[in-house]
Amino acid sequence: MSAHASDPAGLIARHQQGELGAAAGARALEQLGFARGAEAHAAVEQLLEHPRAGLDPAELLSGCLAGADPDRALYNAGRLASAEGCPACPVEPQALGAFLGASQHMADLLIGRPALLSQLGRPFDPAGAPERYQRAGADHDAERALRRAQQEDLLAVAWADISTGLDVEQVTILLSRLADAIVTAAARACGAAQHLAVLALGKLGGLELNYSSDIDLLFVRPDEASDQLSADEAARRLVRLLSRQTAEGHLYRVDMRLRPEGSSGVLTRPLTSCLEYYESMGRPWERQMLLKGRVLLDCGQAGNAFLQGTRAWILRCGLDAGAVLQFKRLKAASEARSAGAVDVKQAPGGIRDIETIVQFLALSHASSNPWLLCNATLHGMERLRVGGVLNSMEHARLRAAYLFHRRVENLLQVMHRVQTHHLPTDRGPLCQLMGRPDVRTFESELEEHRRRVRGIFEHHFERAFPATEGPAAQVSQLLLDPERDEQRFEQALADAGLSDAAGGRRVLERAAAPVSRFLPESRRQVAALANLAPALLERLALAADPDGALDRFERMSRGVGAREILYARLRDDSKLLGMLCDLADGSPHLADGLASEPWLFDAFQDAVSTGRSGRRQRRTQLIQRDAAHTDPWLELADYRRIETLRTAVRDLGADIATPAVLAELSHLCIDILRHGYDLVLAELLREHGQPSSIRGVSGRAPAHMVVLALGKVGGLEANYGSDADVVFVSSGDGETANGLSNSVFFSRVAEELIARMGGARGGPRLYKLDTRLRPEGSKGPLVTTLRAFTQYFESPRAALFEHQALLKARIVAGDASLGQRVLQTIRRGLRRWAAPDDLMARMREMRGKIEALAVGHDLKRGTGGMVDIEQLTQALQLAHVAKHPSLMVQETPRALELLAEEGLLGQHEATWLSETYLFFRRVETRLQIALGADTKEIPADGRALRSLALRLGYVDSSEGDAGHLLLSDLEEASNNTRARYERLMALPAD
Repeated sequence: MSAHASDPAGLIARHQQGELGAAAGARALEQLGFARGAEAHAAVEQLLEHPRAGLDPAELLSGCLAGADPDRALYNAGRLASAEGCPACPVEPQALGAFLGASQHMADLLIGRPALLSQLGRPFDPAGAPERYQRAGADHDAERALRRAQQEDLLAVAWADISTGLDVEQVTILLSRLADAIVTAAARACGAAQHLAVLALGKLGGLELNYSSDIDLLFVRPDEASDQLSADEAARRLVRLLSRQTAEGHLYRVDMRLRPEGSSGVLTRPLTSCLEYYESMGRPWERQMLLKGRVLLDCGQAGNAFLQGTRAWILRCGLDAGAVLQFKRLKAASEARSAGAVDVKQAPGGIRDIETIVQFLALSHASSNPWLLCNATLHGMERLRVGGVLNSMEHARLRAAYLFHRRVENLLQVMHRVQTHHLPTDRGPLCQLMGRPDVRTFESELEEHRRRVRGIFEHHFERAFPATEGPAAQVSQLLLDPERDEQRFEQALADAGLSDAAGGRRVLERAAAPVSRFLPESRRQVAALANLAPALLERLALAADPDGALDRFERMSRGVGAREILYARLRDDSKLLGMLCDLADGSPHLADGLASEPWLFDAFQDAVSTGRSGRRQRRTQLIQRDAAHTDPWLELADYRRIETLRTAVRDLGADIATPAVLAELSHLCIDILRHGYDLVLAELLREHGQPSSIRGVSGRAPAHMVVLALGKVGGLEANYGSDADVVFVSSGDGETANGLSNSVFFSRVAEELIARMGGARGGPRLYKLDTRLRPEGSKGPLVTTLRAFTQYFESPRAALFEHQALLKARIVAGDASLGQRVLQTIRRGLRRWAAPDDLMARMREMRGKIEALAVGHDLKRGTGGMVDIEQLTQALQLAHVAKHPSLMVQETPRALELLAEEGLLGQHEATWLSETYLFFRRVETRLQIALGADTKEIPADGRALRSLALRLGYVDSSEGDAGHLLLSDLEEASNNTRARYERLMALPAD
């Protein structure tokens, strides 16, 4: 290649002269710095085919190369140039090239509305925005006019942000003022302004909005406006106008769950009713939330009166026992998060910690200095510095860290206008947009900010919560006093975090009493409980249900025997105490089982002390015991209960990650299935003799059978309530030693195994075995010979869903040699199978049928749920396994990883899908631990939802109670999953 082709101008010149064909052009572009030469060459062809004023191809190419993502930028530049009606470009082509690689959302906006190119570089005018949007709201099609005006102004803010390096604080203020103008104009357009005061909370309230933030609103009616029906209808019209999805997108996702009583509360309330609610029922997190309150549109002064009334309530409450407990929860949640987390918001030392510090310190000192209360984080920091609460170094470090994290967050969200806080796997483009020379420099700076924030966090919290006398210590002293005052005792318990103090007193009195009324009172037991009480109550105060957890703790301890010994051990072993409290709170179902069957307590203690599964060793011991055991099926049932308890304990304690939890539960099922198969086979062999088959001249040979697991067990993704999908395959026809045909013999083995595992013979229920995925389904024989199995799946009779199911096939019991032959048959068949041209359409149709079965908030089958990710993954496996045999793996996360390695799915896409899948599975397993193995739906009840969220590590905060935050994360994950599913499933299978 000539020297002048190594620069953009030279390369464009050679293209124009016809010297570079497709292959040579692709190579030249790769040498220039583009990763995907063929795509880059096609984009250059588009630029040359559609010359546009101001879009000099060579300068555009230079700008693309200088930006964060050259390939994305050039691809978008080609699309923009070929868009019909593309006007002259008013900005430098180099700057445009870099911009097109920084934000796919903004690039799509320009390509979809190319006339906007002529406005590029125009600044957003926040002062003129209210009038501009007032005009848009008065348009005959107000909804469309508001959306198009918003697109223009978002483009203006993004250009100033990315291309001119606008300060991040100014970016969030501009985005917030834009939302202010839109919400106000929308309220007037739909008639809500005459009925309601509209208040902003959360990020909008603090003028801290991101590109893809939800907006939290609250509606207050003047007391004299008594027509609730008209007000509620006006509020609903406003929410619909703001959030309705159209071909041009939506204005904002509106969250109304921060209103009094949350989702169960009425949509609008009179002013007095709102203030009465907070006075009588307001919770500590609502005080934090209301610090962000700001009036967007007043009505009869109700909005300003609301802020004044709630501010007075916040000052009266101050940092009371409830608020202290709330901040302790926030601190505990922060400490539980991984230091290496990729979430810039939730990670230790991230945005959430900084906001917590500012709100905590403001509330701590507000009684003497109300001026410290502020709705914006940065302004709050400054007031804390001026007020002498933060020193200059702490202020400077918090401010720098906050601006750094918010800049990262903004850049992550402007890319696709998707609500995310997770750092991508490939951080190169982000580092470039942040102005850092390389990933190592960026990550080093990130960790330094986190370390400094954590230091400040720990310093101020340690000063506020020293290990001194408190309510829990008072409880300890009162337990030792036989003439204690019950009222003082109950007040101390209430201050320690119990809602039902009288009930808590009775529980502790039972815990101090002998387990039998025939035994004398033990002062040693009372003393041991009094020594344990402070640590026990401190731990239970952080529980989702402290009262219920205390009751279950007492009932679990009752069956142990010498309770004073247990109390003393728990006092000295904080890990064991923590895990017992976690079990009492996190799994009422398992805690009740432990209380009713104390013999399981040894397994519980072993799980805590070893921190490892040890399942294989215990399985060997089980097999050895079976020889002398009168009922090995009871032994298997005990084995399952012990191992399930051990896994759940380690799961609750975060000792193992979600993939390991699923794998342990799957292997437990496989262990029991394999052992049960061996028991049944041995019994029938004794009765009928060894089966054999005819092999031509070689005579008779032993006949065998295997059990294939499909579905969750086959994919090593079983949960606490999974049944097992199985298929039985035998080696062939023949007969047993006493003349029973092989088909009958192996069918009896399968039938007996199904019955025994399902508890149909009067024994314990272990697992339900579902055989409907066998050839021909329920109409086919229970056991299929290998020959018939092969013929069926090589014929047109096998349905698409049956090929899909075989992707999960795993041999779990039976003859190993036959098992390998079956797996080879499956792999060979899937590689040879020709995926239909309409594969994606048919998979979408199947998905639609599954989705129709969803009830409530179904994590698995609902819109954007786990099945979306599973179906998408399996569709891509089926489409490409013929050319990429490595894709034949059973586990969903591993399949996604291999799809990325083979270049069939973007690395960031695969990582996001895998992480989201495991997030769904983690919520699912915690749901089952808490509410029972058969639970499939997220609770609709607010208290139950909050309880689940707390058990998942969420905490109440200024952004809402824990349940609200969990639901927001689930909705965000589901919406983004469905968007990816729709986009990727719409692509051709090849």
